[in-house]
Amino acid sequence: MHHTVHLFYKCNTHEFSALFKALAQVSEDRGCKFYEIYKESLYRFELLKKNGIQIQLVQVSFEDGISYRAVELIMNPMRLLNGEDYISLASQSYRSQIEKAFHQIWALVKERFNHTRINPNLKFKLDLLSSYKVKRIDIATNLHVPYPEIYMKLIRRSNIPKGFQLYTEFNAIGKRHVPPKDSFYIFREKLGKEGNRSKKSITINCYNKNVQLHENNLNGAEQIRNIIRFEVQCHYDKVYRITKSKKFENQSYFQFIEEELSNSIIQAYFKKTIGFGDYYSLSAAKKVLMQSSVRQSTKDKLSDTLDLVSQKRSIAKASEASKDKKKFNENINKLNKLGINAVTIPFSEKLEFLPCIFEYFLEELI
Repeated sequence: MHHTVHLFYKCNTHEFSALFKALAQVSEDRGCKFYEIYKESLYRFELLKKNGIQIQLVQVSFEDGISYRAVELIMNPMRLLNGEDYISLASQSYRSQIEKAFHQIWALVKERFNHTRINPNLKFKLDLLSSYKVKRIDIATNLHVPYPEIYMKLIRRSNIPKGFQLYTEFNAIGKRHVPPKDSFYIFREKLGKEGNRSKKSITINCYNKNVQLHENNLNGAEQIRNIIRFEVQCHYDKVYRITKSKKFENQSYFQFIEEELSNSIIQAYFKKTIGFGDYYSLSAAKKVLMQSSVRQSTKDKLSDTLDLVSQKRSIAKASEASKDKKKFNENINKLNKLGINAVTIPFSEKLEFLPCIFEYFLEELI
């Protein structure tokens, strides 16, 4: 399942020029905006914006003489099928519908391209999804849960895996950088040559969908109250590594929408961050721990871990404060195996138990 995909189609100079001309003319005819973002290197067209597609024409020349010219699309497939759908996720079952709708929306551009092209041998390929490769794909799941606000408070205290960092925004009132209030947002960057930072490799974002729709004034906020979205944004470096590890013939869109791949990625990063344990109040978690069959010495160590996480108010901060991070992580895993999430429900919530949120993902698969 996914909600956004960034595709690219490489082309030569003549094809690029013909495509730009066709897109510009159709945009003018339809009264749609198109504009230059970076001088002579990036152009953006809003022609298919209502269909959930942002069109970009990119041309870049590098010092070594290599050039890159491409049509790039940032597409929400479900908005392609229904322009007002900001909630549903695309899956393999929608493939034929997405292909058909995608082919149809390019009709006017294709007609203008064939009419204005100078070289009759140039073929229009933008209306075929098979022409594109994946640059980024946001794999996601919608979790229908009770108490979404409480769940988000707990999720924001989750683990931050090694190599990831917490996304923060500058708060003008507090004059400091703080994480977003209604999301758990972390990312990993790939180191470039000589230690320079490159672009993001993976972004994990878990957020209250209702709040997100309200903040962006999007349709659907009134219809949903209890959806938490967990998404793994696979940027180009991650996409490339998946292509190699799965031995895909290319980076085609259709290979990346297979359910088995999506589910395995969601499960892997869910385990690394939120974990598979149920949420308990601190006292209830210790009660479950003491009733388990592990040795007393192990119970004592795990109880101390629960206290530390509760005191520091997150697994990540507790890990930083621990004297032995390796043993701390081992204790977190042991708690998960016992069905206990190291993050405990604050006393102020007046709840003793909430099931592991991963159970709601499993319900979506049934």
